[in-house]
Amino acid sequence: MLPETRINSKLIDCWSLLLNTIESEENEVPRMVFFGIHQMDSGMKINLHADLIFIPLHIDYHYACICINFVSQTVDVLDQMTYPDWKESDVYKASCVLVSLFPTLRF
Repeated sequence: MLPETRINSKLIDCWSLLLNTIESEENEVPRMVFFGIHQMDSGMKINLHADLIFIPLHIDYHYACICINFVSQTVDVLDQMTYPDWKESDVYKASCVLVSLFPTLRF
């Protein structure tokens, strides 16, 4: 995806619903949970036994995805942007806030 390309947040919500449906149909206990932008406000139940949780991050017109991997106890950030100083970026700062909620995870 090109850095200047914009995506409607409702598209992210639709994809997350579709991916969660597919995951539920393929596995008795879903191993992955996909959040949408607006679903996070609706009290979506979290599968605490999931191996992976994907959380979209929306800052201004930019989207990134934070992947929490409970198997390897790591957090990965999927982002098509490059930054002169990664640790000064809003994506990094938001990721740090999320990681602080899970003290056993490595970033």
